[in-house]
Amino acid sequence: MRWYIAENKRRIASENFEGHSDHIEMSGEQVSGVIAYGVKDGVPYYKRRFAYPNFRIQPNNTCGTYQPECSESPISFEEKERFERVESDGVLSVYSHAGNLKIIRRCWEFEDNPQILSFHDFACVLRASRAI
Repeated sequence: MRWYIAENKRRIASENFEGHSDHIEMSGEQVSGVIAYGVKDGVPYYKRRFAYPNFRIQPNNTCGTYQPECSESPISFEEKERFERVESDGVLSVYSHAGNLKIIRRCWEFEDNPQILSFHDFACVLRASRAI
């Protein structure tokens, strides 16, 4: 089973995402976004596409909406990043690690502001190689 209902029954989660991709659509005030994510060979990847309907490339053409796309992760690491799990409870959270660095990417929209936020949390996890 790819998705399951997490322990608090307000969140869905998945830990088995190898070779799979998914997307979530978000809309707020004056901006919409499609966040695509997946895992290939244990490495997570992301693709973000936004739509700003108030910015038109072609006037009076609804297909002329400004839609920038970002397909690269804005951060690269020395060690290979590894996927752990993904959760969604209104906020898309992707958990991964690169060596001793734990990474949490969170993405959500605002209802009353024209923005979609993406936050990256980092935590260094040191493991002792021998008892002290």
